[in-house]
Amino acid sequence: TTNRFCRLMPRLRASCGDGLCEGAETAGSCALDCSVPVCVGTEAPAELSCGDGIDNDCDGLTDSADAECQPDTDADGVPDAVDNCTLVANPVQCDSDADDFGNHCDGDFNNNSATNSQDYVLFRQQLGQPSVAPTYNQADINCNGVVNSQDYVLFRGLLGAPPGPSGPLP
Repeated sequence: TTNRFCRLMPRLRASCGDGLCEGAETAGSCALDCSVPVCVGTEAPAELSCGDGIDNDCDGLTDSADAECQPDTDADGVPDAVDNCTLVANPVQCDSDADDFGNHCDGDFNNNSATNSQDYVLFRQQLGQPSVAPTYNQADINCNGVVNSQDYVLFRGLLGAPPGPSGPLP
């Protein structure tokens, strides 16, 4: 099947046959304008609607397959289904211990499913230590290249909580 889209452009008056799908025009009411079989470079830079079944941004993906239409709770540009820290923005997705919980929401350094005083001892041992991308030091919670006071503040916010949540894990 061919990829069909509908250009959505604000205009005062829709006119079937002008090459623009606008206003109340639909593929049913004006197939001439609203059923173009290929994408052209004038299309929207982002998906305009995630429920119309149309590839509005001409990236070859429609709605549910388009990353722009996937839920992204923390607005970091990584869809929740693959985000290793769904409630805290972490576009780099660093995960130093490879447990599928991103550093930004994982203060559980000994992997016992809780961030507690045992982890605090491990964190203090890393203060001032370097952290090199792409693996990063596990205590470099913000993944900025060094374990410092910024990480301490973030770590304190994680105390008492389990790691996560993470999209890749149930």
